Amino acid sequence: MRHCPDCGRTFPSRHDICPECWERLAHGKARNEPRLRLVYASCALYEAEMIETLLENEGIPCLKVPGSGASLWPLAISSALTTTRLYVHRENGRAARALIAEVTGGEATDA
Repeated sequence: MRHCPDCGRTFPSRHDICPECWERLAHGKARNEPRLRLVYASCALYEAEMIETLLENEGIPCLKVPGSGASLWPLAISSALTTTRLYVHRENGRAARALIAEVTGGEATDA
């Protein structure tokens, strides 16, 4: 089982992000590491790279975590393996999600 260090909810081990507050889930007690927020996820690497560039141009540093299955193309694989995720520091989360929603015309993440 994993728990959310922010809201305290518990989830099965297959989850890595809290669906309520977007905090990274932890095994056992939470570690003292920077709190990151998932702000965007896409199966299309070029979309994630465009959003990454947009955020960085606006002064919001982000962490891009590419999907592990991207090099297996053109094989049919699970989209969960190829999803590229963008994380920002917790204090920048709201501004990043608002900027992404403004540019995409919708939700800040399609995860």
